Amino acid sequence: MKVGSKLFTLMLIVIIIPVVLVNVCASKEFNEFSEEDFEFNISSSSNFQSNAIGMILKEIRSQCTSISRTMPISEFVAGKSENASGGYNKIYTDTMINSVVNGNENLLAICLINSEGKVIATTENDIGITVGKAPEMAEEFDYAKENNGFSGFSIRRVNGKDLATFCYCTSMLDASGNEVGSVAAVCSTVGIQKQLSELKLYNSSHYFIIDGQGNMLSSPYLKITRYDEEKAYQNVYGYFAEAINSETGKLQLFEHNDTETYLYSSRIAGSNWTVFSSVNKYEFSGMIRESVRDIREASIWAVVVSAALAVLITMMFAKPIVNIVSVITKKMRGDKNVRFEVSAYDELGQISMAFNEMFDDTYESEQRYRTIVEMTDNIVFEINFNKDNVYISNNFNQKFSFRAKSDSLQDSFFYRARIHKDDTARYFNDLESMVEGEKAYHQGEYRFKNIYGDFAWFIIRATKFYDRDDVPTKIVGVIVDIDREKKSEMSLIQRANLDALTQLYNRESFIKALAKEFENSIMRKSYSAVLFIDLDDFKYFNDEFGHSCGDEVLKYTADSIKEVTFERGFSGRFGGDEFVICLTDFTDKNMAGEVAADIISALNKGFISESTGQSLAINCSIGIAFFNENGKNCEEILNAADEAMYGIKKHGKSNYGFAESRGQGTVPVAKPIDSDIDNNNDDTDDE
Repeated sequence: MKVGSKLFTLMLIVIIIPVVLVNVCASKEFNEFSEEDFEFNISSSSNFQSNAIGMILKEIRSQCTSISRTMPISEFVAGKSENASGGYNKIYTDTMINSVVNGNENLLAICLINSEGKVIATTENDIGITVGKAPEMAEEFDYAKENNGFSGFSIRRVNGKDLATFCYCTSMLDASGNEVGSVAAVCSTVGIQKQLSELKLYNSSHYFIIDGQGNMLSSPYLKITRYDEEKAYQNVYGYFAEAINSETGKLQLFEHNDTETYLYSSRIAGSNWTVFSSVNKYEFSGMIRESVRDIREASIWAVVVSAALAVLITMMFAKPIVNIVSVITKKMRGDKNVRFEVSAYDELGQISMAFNEMFDDTYESEQRYRTIVEMTDNIVFEINFNKDNVYISNNFNQKFSFRAKSDSLQDSFFYRARIHKDDTARYFNDLESMVEGEKAYHQGEYRFKNIYGDFAWFIIRATKFYDRDDVPTKIVGVIVDIDREKKSEMSLIQRANLDALTQLYNRESFIKALAKEFENSIMRKSYSAVLFIDLDDFKYFNDEFGHSCGDEVLKYTADSIKEVTFERGFSGRFGGDEFVICLTDFTDKNMAGEVAADIISALNKGFISESTGQSLAINCSIGIAFFNENGKNCEEILNAADEAMYGIKKHGKSNYGFAESRGQGTVPVAKPIDSDIDNNNDDTDDE
């Protein structure tokens, strides 16, 4: 059968016959249009509104949570900031909360509340939040904290105007996971009002929200009332009560202003708020009647016009259709140079030229996209689910030495890359969520081995694309090198935890690490111990050679401690010439003494001082105390080791001793070390 005959037959089947069938069936189908079909429309509209509002709440929750997890801010709220760092944390806190409020139109004010319930930092506002006092809306904050973070609605005076507002509140934790206060926000409903007003499924559609306390947010938004005080809805008070306590939506038909009205509820994710949609039933029925009439009229005209056009189209377009199919087929197979031949400047000629222009624009777009990808420093990638292949931009080779065996996803960098052991589990969980999960956007930071063989920090941002059936088709994203910024951030954190001179833990950081080690040691059957080290006659170096030489002695001592205790535990400087070591997870108690002897020996070998040019030997006294045996907490174990060290000071110095078991005192028991170590200094008044 020729193309013309096929086209004529196809037009009869595709156009005329379906039109007749639609005309016959339309009335029956529309008259039988079920409540379930209508529920789908109104529920889709309501769910869209709840999801959109949920995104507004999610952004507020995310920003406040980010503040609550920022260490300088939590330290400031906990009152742990001292000296110079206190001023820095105060400035950092004020800057961050003001930046968040200024960047989100839905936030009116953010305040930080300490464990005593008093505001210690807040953004500029005139809504009853004052530093040093409990906020006026403290009860709303408490309610919000206990109900998914969000309070109910209330009218509040802001900048001389009455606004519909709500509150958000979340706990603030310190580095140990203890609650030190709260991050609280007063929020505007302007963004929510805009969302409720912009989308309407039908002319009579109306949207409003009821919070968990029964307060109704409804146009004109200048009055907040309880739903059971609205006389217009008195027939459905029970429906409201059931809906706001239910996670699933429900359709309800009731009399509203002498007209039957549909109501549908949709819970807003992450809150105890519920969106309600109302639609006039008469309007819905009228739409069905109009649709039936329009279809009947259109069907008659379609039959007449289609029959007349079928012959004409068959005669005129048989050959051009073949040409179109041929050109498009070549284009789909990758022929970049294929074009339509324009033989006439009629409509078909214009269509041909339009296709040619579209081909040219597509080619230019591809070139532009390729140029942008090649010029950016970020690595661009695309994962195509339909073709099971992965595309990665060429600048990938500038960062990684990985080469995939094939273009498939399983052989790609994403599944075969060398990942830092601390990030492996989290990375593959995130990858599975990104590929298999329903989440449309992903962002995460991981350490990959780069082209130089080092582990470097990279951030992966990716967006998942779906077809019209909500089936995922591809993932497009970028891999960004953030190693320099990440290490700079880590360096700042490290400076806050380490002693500036020796690069060991400072006193506060060591005690935190020791407390954590106490918790971990409970489940172990091995030993852990604390070594308290005091340099003998350190004052001599400062008085004889100056403080520069004293600093060299302290740094040499710290380096020796690091070398001897490498991978055996952690160490710190307590201040002056006092050092501490925590040895962890060893099976032989004698190891603590061996480590102490090694430290004494290493220090006694001495070093050549750059400031004096002399060879200087260092002596020290060491006290040793074991976890649980000599102390049940940080204070007890440090005191036991300290007393054991002072016992050595009284018995000749340059030695080590063990604290006796609890209940027997902490008189140190001196243990001999190598005889070639200098023990001839008996002065106990060193610093």
